[in-house]
Amino acid sequence: MNKEQTFFVGYLALPKKYSRFLKLFLPFLFVALLVLSYVLSSYKNAPNKGKGWDPTGKTAITVKAWLLTKPYVLARFKHQSKVYTAILTAMDKRGIKNRVKGLHNQWVKLTGIMTHYEGRFVFNILDGKEAIVALKTKPTISKTIFKKSFGLKTLQGEVIDPKCYVGAMKPGLGKTHKACATLCIKGGIPPALLVQDQLFKERFYLLLDENGQAVLESILPFVGDQVQLQGEVQRWGDLWFYKMKKNSIKRINL
Repeated sequence: MNKEQTFFVGYLALPKKYSRFLKLFLPFLFVALLVLSYVLSSYKNAPNKGKGWDPTGKTAITVKAWLLTKPYVLARFKHQSKVYTAILTAMDKRGIKNRVKGLHNQWVKLTGIMTHYEGRFVFNILDGKEAIVALKTKPTISKTIFKKSFGLKTLQGEVIDPKCYVGAMKPGLGKTHKACATLCIKGGIPPALLVQDQLFKERFYLLLDENGQAVLESILPFVGDQVQLQGEVQRWGDLWFYKMKKNSIKRINL
């Protein structure tokens, strides 16, 4: 055999020139992977970091709030001296529209499990009449909601259900969650469009039809899918809404 040729023999020691290379390269590769992992984790907020979910109901809290039932069931409440808006759902995969009839624009006392993620709240109301009680005295919460339109915009994102995304399920989005999200929205939980920017920052918009009314049945075929929509972006206090143009929704392949 020519001396310039190499021949691998498994039971012999690694040649020194390869050994020197690996001693330098492997530590560098290890450090580079650590840095890359840190950078990616810093920008990518995992959707399963929501806090507060307790299916047993043992950690339920009671809050006084201003209740809205149109277009979706929402509650304005005070938390750490600030006023937030929570999406209200039942403890299971249903909305509570039928439990709050006649209470639109009323002061109420609510009992349930509060989940939250990145400043977004979902209040899962316990079963029973005592979990939703009308109040005669008014809490110190302003009824004024600042509303602003940001004009017509084309958005791309995933149709999700906020209950699971904010903390009830891990993960609360994606193809693996499609069936669960469909059941939630079919049960009356508001649909939302989850949008990511180039830095992986997330925002979800509660979806409305072009008349500003709730959308439930018409959105079901697109739940869990990546879609593109045209419509008007609005902000109501701390919540974002998206009024979809009729027939503008279409699936996209990423």
